[in-house]
Amino acid sequence: REMFESPEGKELLSQWGITDPLTGVGALALGYPDGELPQPKPRKEGYIIKVL
Repeated sequence: REMFESPEGKELLSQWGITDPLTGVGALALGYPDGELPQPKPRKEGYIIKVL
């Protein structure tokens, strides 16, 4: 959570439209093993915010 309590973190949350009662809680990096990629599972619209 601390990463989003800084002025820069609060600005990012604001840009992404994340406001109270929601909060950012961390970072996540995912990957797949070498080979054919699996089909992605369905996601709720607007539920996941990707920052690249």
